[in-house]
Amino acid sequence: MTEGSRARSPHWPWIVLLSGVAGWLVGWPGVERLTGWFYRPLGAQPLSPSPVALPLLALAVGCAVAAWRALGRRRRAIALALLVGGNVMAQGAMLALDRTAFARRVEEGHGLWLRIARERRGQLLATLRDYESLAGAGALGAFAPSKPPGTFAFYAALDAIGSRPLAARVARGIGAALDLRLPTSGLPDAAHGALLVFPLLTALTLVPVFLAARRLTGSEPLAFAACILTGSNPGLLLIDMHTDGSLFALLAATAFASAVTGLGARSAASATVWLAIAGALLGVGLWTTFSLLPMAALLGLLVALHGARRGARRLAPEWSDRGMRLFVLGASTLAVVLLLWGVDLSPDPLQRMRVALDYHARWKGGLVGGWHGLIALVEYWLWAGLVVLALLAARIGLALRRTSMRSRTLADHAVIALVATHLATALQSGSVEVARLWLWQTPLLATVVATGPLLPPRPSAVLAVGCAQLVTACVMKACQPW
Repeated sequence: MTEGSRARSPHWPWIVLLSGVAGWLVGWPGVERLTGWFYRPLGAQPLSPSPVALPLLALAVGCAVAAWRALGRRRRAIALALLVGGNVMAQGAMLALDRTAFARRVEEGHGLWLRIARERRGQLLATLRDYESLAGAGALGAFAPSKPPGTFAFYAALDAIGSRPLAARVARGIGAALDLRLPTSGLPDAAHGALLVFPLLTALTLVPVFLAARRLTGSEPLAFAACILTGSNPGLLLIDMHTDGSLFALLAATAFASAVTGLGARSAASATVWLAIAGALLGVGLWTTFSLLPMAALLGLLVALHGARRGARRLAPEWSDRGMRLFVLGASTLAVVLLLWGVDLSPDPLQRMRVALDYHARWKGGLVGGWHGLIALVEYWLWAGLVVLALLAARIGLALRRTSMRSRTLADHAVIALVATHLATALQSGSVEVARLWLWQTPLLATVVATGPLLPPRPSAVLAVGCAQLVTACVMKACQPW
């Protein structure tokens, strides 16, 4: 794809923006009749905004502009720091648009994890060792039966961080600056930890996104574009204070970046190390959530596809090489899973997975597969955004036009593997709350669509797309439960 073709249609983000904004303002008519929606579009609702919300959004855009300039001067570390800082500001702006949102996050829903962590303070190792029996008895709340023990360990860490006097002071200062209503229901420590850690982990996801996109495209401007697409994504900005868009997204993006780095490496030793890192991160991810099970299929398919391309030239040796890479990826994942089991930080992983998936299927009420998978796609993309969906459609078309395996690039294989995994996940898992449960996929999708034909690698065009997503997120804030 030539630079000239990339420069076409500079106004398309605003056309998509207006379509999405109009849909949210009227509540996406007809959607409410679809079964299996946990969170529904509401149409415009009143908010309780803080006066700092819009200035924070302006500062976030300013950080993106400064990051682009730093990147042009080869100051990559400064550019990434500015992108991370700008994303933290954007998340703060979304919280400040509704001052009651933060308290609801930590007092309702998954805030139960924070209460359980506080009740079991000082019992982390004992809880992890006896996780299966405790979860089965209901001692760890309603969510624990569907999770591996790493989720509880993470919330226990939030409670521990928030109990530090310095962390508590910083969190209270942030809450006061954003004019937030902090919770008063006996959760100050855990709430402080959540306010500090969740936004930081989400923002740090931009680092592996940049590294993966640069490896896939060979272009730092396009890697910058991937970061803007991720950092301004409505789903990630709105569905905040949850592990799905923070810890899980960071683990998935880092594993993906490691895998593409390994597949693009020039030496077998370097490829082996990077794929082993990707597998190890996947193993840690599976200790924290079974939502990352599709990530194993994604990475395996990516290795298989790229190996087949190389095998078009020298079939037998490269097939052997592909098998070794798959072995390294799988062995490192299994090694971490077994290690965590062996040191009593996890129950029997297979039994825990079977129990969790069965519990999760019952919770979904049978809304799995077929029609419900299509509904899941609608729900996910309403929150992930029509901008990224338009970019993805164009990128899929580009990959499919390269009909021979030999002509396809690593970026093409990444798109094919990710889309195949995305669709398979929809058909397998069905609907109900996928806007949150699939958030780990959003940084990966933003990474691969930055390699497509609709996004010019010019700062004005990239920032226009980012601003379009920010405007969409602000409108959505008043039109949906998040």
